[in-house]
Amino acid sequence: MLGFIDLEAIHELAVVNVLIEKHEEKQLEKKIEKIIEKKLKEKNEKEEK
Repeated sequence: MLGFIDLEAIHELAVVNVLIEKHEEKQLEKKIEKIIEKKLKEKNEKEEK
């Protein structure tokens, strides 16, 4: 059993999956860009510490 489950990541993947299934390319592209920006921001904050 996993000791840590990132519910936010699971939700993001679910949203991406739905967008793929519905062939919503523009919304999918925007969602992926937001995820990448968020992860880069988190990485930069960790490196600053």
